[in-house]
Amino acid sequence: MGTSSSSMLSLLSIILLLSLSWAASDSVHGAFLQCLSTHSQSSHPISAVLYTLDNSSYSSVLESYIRNL
Repeated sequence: MGTSSSSMLSLLSIILLLSLSWAASDSVHGAFLQCLSTHSQSSHPISAVLYTLDNSSYSSVLESYIRNL
């Protein structure tokens, strides 16, 4: 019974740590994109060359990139 409880506790701890790291990476990613947008020149906006999952052209740009490898 003790081994089962410690295994379950270990599993829950790992899941918690992974979810925290994913949340942190999302906020870092968002902050990075915001920084790029803020510091890009208005005559050459970064949004014209930066494609994220939110962009409707993301899939087609990714497929083209993969084909050109």
